[in-house]
Amino acid sequence: MNDSSIQDINIKTTIGNLVFDIMLDSGFFNQDNDWSADIHNHGHYEVHYIINGKGKVFISDRHFELMPKTFYLIRPNIYHKQIEYPSDPIYKYCFRFNYKIVKNKQMEDNFNQANNILTVLNNPRYCCSSNSQSILKDILDIHNELYSKPLGYYTKVQALFVQLIINMLRSFDSEHSENSGHPIKVPDEKRTQIIDNFFSHNYSKNIKLSNLASLLNISESQLNRFLKKTYGLTFKQKLIASRIEAAKYLLENTDMTVEGISERIGYREPANFCTIFKKKTGASPSGYRKSI
Repeated sequence: MNDSSIQDINIKTTIGNLVFDIMLDSGFFNQDNDWSADIHNHGHYEVHYIINGKGKVFISDRHFELMPKTFYLIRPNIYHKQIEYPSDPIYKYCFRFNYKIVKNKQMEDNFNQANNILTVLNNPRYCCSSNSQSILKDILDIHNELYSKPLGYYTKVQALFVQLIINMLRSFDSEHSENSGHPIKVPDEKRTQIIDNFFSHNYSKNIKLSNLASLLNISESQLNRFLKKTYGLTFKQKLIASRIEAAKYLLENTDMTVEGISERIGYREPANFCTIFKKKTGASPSGYRKSI
């Protein structure tokens, strides 16, 4: 691809508590052949994907043969030298990145994953890989998003760079597996699931605040605060909302009478049900059914 409208771009994305700062310039978008360079270093990570051509890269006291569909990673402050064979010049894509570690309580579940990623990312044994077909696909997918800019393209590009980085590190260390386990639910998430299930299964019954508080093993005042914070509703308001949604479904999808629906969702007096339903929806139950 070649488009003068694409200028230098900075992409930020996260993996666990690692924030990656990815720098893109024309070398990422064009099949650049300005490649040979004498010994030098950078203050950032640099990735080169070889599209065509052959050459060598000298990294510290080692060198790696470069072939089409291989890529290599240069770490910050590592001196290296690049040469290509004159008879077979190299064309490649490249990009640079750095990262920083951010301490965030919500990211603690991903701490081990981030450590595993850093172990591979900073392992001096891992510099060059030929297992790179997925890397090219990720790069081309990113090109497509940045050129066409469909809905949500920047978020998609962030996700694609996460995928690219992980695919790159997996190609270095394909035998490595993590033992950090899956993220676990924090207490508030568990409470929300219990609350949702409680109302879903019991809205038609004569349930009380004390029933749910006992189930969660917290005080009624704590439960009220949690309901207001999480749902913006009191216990009574959430119960009514659950009943009204159930009534709307029955009015839309069954031939049950208004009286039958009233009893099904927990109201013994149809008149009481009709009053509450109209207050919440702006229409009587029969009027709501006719409007569907």
